Amino acid sequence: GGEAAAAEEEAKRSMWMDWALSNFHSVNHDLIDSVARTQDVTVASERIASAHDGYVERFLIVEKEMEQGRSIFYCGGSEEKGEEVVHSSLSVADIPLGAELNRWSLCWHNLRKKQGLELPVPDLPLLTTYYHSLLQLPAYRAEVFDAEAAHHGLNVPGAGEDILTLAGQSRE
Repeated sequence: GGEAAAAEEEAKRSMWMDWALSNFHSVNHDLIDSVARTQDVTVASERIASAHDGYVERFLIVEKEMEQGRSIFYCGGSEEKGEEVVHSSLSVADIPLGAELNRWSLCWHNLRKKQGLELPVPDLPLLTTYYHSLLQLPAYRAEVFDAEAAHHGLNVPGAGEDILTLAGQSRE
């Protein structure tokens, strides 16, 4: 019945929350520490590249999950993809994944803008849509995006609207 389906859905969301919390810690620490807290990123270039690759590897897993229609992540209310694919309300899965996606993206923009380093990023169309949906939420924009942009010094006039795009993705 409805209660069993809701319990199964919550279990899936909790699984993704646990996956994000346990899989992003090391790459998060290495990338944030090397990019946002280190003045000379050249001394940490191997560490940055390795952490970036780790983020990409993890995000490709999420992208594949979304492609296969098993995702339980927020969609901003779009009904065109159906309830089996995405949801119109945030869940416990969106909190760590949305935060990690934003941290990684802003590290990428920081490296590109301040260091002239543009790390390769594969095409991530579903994560790009997901990130754009999250950015439409005032609380996410203020408490996640704006706070991290300030941490990177990217919230200054002239930083450009391009920092609102997911790392390495085209703006559509």
